[in-house]
Amino acid sequence: MALEEQVACIYAGVKGHLDKVDPSKITEAEEELMEHIRLTEKDLLTDIREKGMITPDTDAKLKATISGFMAAWKPKP
Repeated sequence: MALEEQVACIYAGVKGHLDKVDPSKITEAEEELMEHIRLTEKDLLTDIREKGMITPDTDAKLKATISGFMAAWKPKP
């Protein structure tokens, strides 16, 4: 996993977006979240990689993207 993807996953965990996910489903949630970000918000990953940090603008976009994804995400049975 690329560094910027690791940053996005850690962000999701540290900011509480994964708190309601069953621990046995965390890996599944992270993998599907990263696929979602890669497909729909690739510019976020580019910003993190190029700037080497999460700027306030990137923070707001990450928060909105992850919140929207997690609100709709359902674990596989």
